[in-house]
Amino acid sequence: MSIDMYLEAARTQAESLGRAVEQCLGQNLKLISVLSAFHNEDELKGKAYDSAKNHVVGTVIPIVQGVILYQEAIALACQNFVSNYTAEVDGKSWRQSELEEKIRFAEQQLAELERKSQLYANNKGMSIVDFSASIAVAESARQVFQEILDNLLAFNESSPTIFAEAETYLVAASTGLSQAAQSWDASTQTYLPPRRDADLSWKGTINTGWTKRQEMIEEVKRQNSKKTEFDRIAEMDYDDLLHNYSEIISAKESGDLNSPYYKPNKTEYRIKLEKAVVKRYEEVKDLPRETNVSKYTLQKVDPFFKAKIDRMNQKELEEYYPGLKFSPIAPILDHNYYSSETDKANDIYLAARYQELDSQNPISKHDPNFEQKRFEYIAETGLDPVTNKEADKELLNYATNYTKYAPSIKAGYDFLMVGTAAWSTRAYNKDLQSQRANAKVNEYYQIKDAVRNSSVGSQPVVGPQLPSKNWTPELPLMNNIQSKYVDLYSYEYNSYTNPGPLSEFSTTPNRNFYGGRYNKTVLSEDTIFYRAGNADNPLGQWFTREAPQSRAQVRIDTAVKDIWTNPDGSYSGQSAIDKVYKIKIPKGTTIYDGPVGSQGGIYQGGLNKEQIFIDSPWNLDGVEVIDSWPIIH
Repeated sequence: MSIDMYLEAARTQAESLGRAVEQCLGQNLKLISVLSAFHNEDELKGKAYDSAKNHVVGTVIPIVQGVILYQEAIALACQNFVSNYTAEVDGKSWRQSELEEKIRFAEQQLAELERKSQLYANNKGMSIVDFSASIAVAESARQVFQEILDNLLAFNESSPTIFAEAETYLVAASTGLSQAAQSWDASTQTYLPPRRDADLSWKGTINTGWTKRQEMIEEVKRQNSKKTEFDRIAEMDYDDLLHNYSEIISAKESGDLNSPYYKPNKTEYRIKLEKAVVKRYEEVKDLPRETNVSKYTLQKVDPFFKAKIDRMNQKELEEYYPGLKFSPIAPILDHNYYSSETDKANDIYLAARYQELDSQNPISKHDPNFEQKRFEYIAETGLDPVTNKEADKELLNYATNYTKYAPSIKAGYDFLMVGTAAWSTRAYNKDLQSQRANAKVNEYYQIKDAVRNSSVGSQPVVGPQLPSKNWTPELPLMNNIQSKYVDLYSYEYNSYTNPGPLSEFSTTPNRNFYGGRYNKTVLSEDTIFYRAGNADNPLGQWFTREAPQSRAQVRIDTAVKDIWTNPDGSYSGQSAIDKVYKIKIPKGTTIYDGPVGSQGGIYQGGLNKEQIFIDSPWNLDGVEVIDSWPIIH
């Protein structure tokens, strides 16, 4: 029988088992606490209670302790099994039969090379042919495969010892369970003590293991007690920082950390703490991570749910969860409330797993620049990433022209370029339509579709044309193409023809206005604006002219999401809503006002909802928080 090692399967099993054990540990420790409380209860007296208490402390608690010791030992053994294999055998999976076949093949090659070498050496006319290098390569290959095989066989012999300790605890707990099953005396309605001839060595095994476990825990506590909070921060990874200091990191990412309105009257310790967290965050935030899901979230994921998701490919996930076709974080956006931490963790893991699979594609279908990258990929490879098939001549011609001329045309004219290219509407739409058919089409696509549908039908493909010199951005009539958004040019700036100054900000706040529509104004007098936010931070950068009446209004009308994510779906920040602030903005301040852009889901915004952006208002002289009150619903 062949000895086979499937490394990735073993590694996945070890990780899943480790998470399952962590979930069970808390429950088992709580059970021990409840049982101990029952044993120590003084008011429960009588023969039946006394026998039950003795049974609990003498049998049941040791059994639960044995289960904990077994679970922790088997989880550690599975981890050691993987690490020992990679250290002693190889860093990839191997089967004994596969190695033996490779060795046989190498030996056959070696024999053939040696035969030819001898033959040519005896032939004076061919003596110049040297087989020594080829022979050395074949011999080296044979030796490598033989060494791996020898190590695999040796590992197979030694690996059972890795699980020896876990097996000991399993036997002990099983023996205790067997004796416990025979301890109840129905005639007296009491628990009987163990028989005199009963083997109670299992208790000694568990007691020794439990004592050792508690000593290790106490030692860790002693070591940790010597560390300051700053020592612990210096050792934290990305997940630890977000778990313990998410508020500081969110404030840092939003630019509010140094605002005088963010936690005013900070102590020296608080200032030092923030600096330490930010310093460590900058050190670890860009380090490679095994997964985008926090280890604290993974601990809450249902192991059976995870196993089901891990078995699916991207297409199967999209069929089972259709919302993923339109947003990589659809499972999270679809829920405004979770009944349990496990349900929330499951959705986060589902979204992360989908994004992991999506990232393996040549181009992600959720990439905001998908169309541009799609055409570049087609022009370079001749393959359409939408269908994974060879692009037809019509599509290939357009993609070639697009990549040739697009760099010379400013991004704001992109929709115009597509329309004036006058290429076949059918060729462009036939593959992408199915992807967007049931999605809420965002404004970018609506504008481009409006231009495309107004073009001259199906004509020969030509190179994209630059706008004519007489083209006037202020007019809704563009190169004989009528935009169906007649309000587009009633604003000073928009995303399509003139993104304006906000597009140059690192956070690109113009993208939060509907279609990038906004005006720039300098206040001629002190003006009152309102803002909904958390209790610790009265000043942000987004305001309204009227006070919001509820959290729902803030979320829906001004599209304030609870959790913000990056384009790849990873965590970006959080917007808590606890209070409404009435704020005086001084005369002379530059403000940017326009309609609220949708953020998807319930976060609608709309052309009839106004918002104001003010850059770093906490730096303004004369800014003043006039009043504040809680949002209670």
